Amino acid sequence: PILKVTGADGIIALYVYVYGILYVILYVILIIFYILFKMSVKKNISNLSQCIHSASQYLKCLGNQHRLFILCCLSEKPMCVSELLEEIPISQPLLSQHLKALRHEGIVSHHRIGQKIYYEICDPTSQTIMKTLSEKFQSTLKS
Repeated sequence: PILKVTGADGIIALYVYVYGILYVILYVILIIFYILFKMSVKKNISNLSQCIHSASQYLKCLGNQHRLFILCCLSEKPMCVSELLEEIPISQPLLSQHLKALRHEGIVSHHRIGQKIYYEICDPTSQTIMKTLSEKFQSTLKS
């Protein structure tokens, strides 16, 4: 036999031995759970970091007065470049750059009708943001 148990002292020694093994096993399980928890927290922080980066990029795209002007016009109806140029006092190349940035961020989309390309807001979140901004700042213009 590996462990010889005789008398009361032997039984106590056996209990101490078994509890020692159980204690080590429990300790290892706790370490494994701790490692898994840390990995989960790290993954959640990584996901949060990615979400924050995406939100930052989105807000940078909206944080330009010309792009907001474009979105204000497009929140009314889809418009082609020539119609936008009549409303917004910027050059055609600059307007094209801003429309490209808005398309890249997924805020606007475009479709062709004949020789004209019409742009419209395709992102519902952006549409809601523009409506909220319009309500907030149009009220200050009226007063």
